[in-house]
Amino acid sequence: MSESKDNNFKWVLVHTTNTQLDAEMLKSNLESADIPTSILSQVDSTRMFTIGHLAIVKVYVPTQYYEDAKQIIDMIENTPKD
Repeated sequence: MSESKDNNFKWVLVHTTNTQLDAEMLKSNLESADIPTSILSQVDSTRMFTIGHLAIVKVYVPTQYYEDAKQIIDMIENTPKD
């Protein structure tokens, strides 16, 4: 995805998590479905907190991809884990 294309999108929050790894895996799934994705990590790296408001990682997608992204996220979250 090129940088100039990203600047034309209006980004919307589609998911929050408290680990960078979860956000990266979600990003990979969304991008494999051709949905541009951006991650904003607000994890406090000085203290390495992984809970609460000091460990929020936000996943954003362009507005036009929101519904498709939500469907993919719901499907991932509702898949039974063995």
